[in-house]
Amino acid sequence: FRGSSKLVMRMKSAYSGVYYTCQIDGGREVKLLHDNSVEYFEVASGLVSTEEHTVRCGRNNEASWGSTIIYDLNLDTGGEILQADDPNADNTMLRFEAIGDSITAGFKVTSNSAYDPSTIENQDVLEEIQK
Repeated sequence: FRGSSKLVMRMKSAYSGVYYTCQIDGGREVKLLHDNSVEYFEVASGLVSTEEHTVRCGRNNEASWGSTIIYDLNLDTGGEILQADDPNADNTMLRFEAIGDSITAGFKVTSNSAYDPSTIENQDVLEEIQK
């Protein structure tokens, strides 16, 4: 997107208290909680509005926690959502999409021990993908 200093998603999750890991412009990944008591979920703020920004987010929790629906993306007045570049435009890259289970969701990947209880907080889909 460009022309905006922020990105806010209007969303609803079937389970109140779902975690997302987001990354803005290739920076540090940040784990965010969406708890349904707030309809508008601020993903990015404090950005330079004259620059283009790329946001990457993934839900950390498995499908058994229910669906998430994104209804709208909100930017500052005058901001615009841009068409994402297709990194596979020449068909040389492997494409992968997963709708999965606890393994796909990074089950207990942020736990310190295999004996830690499974919680919604210790799942992280993007952390698992990188390992």
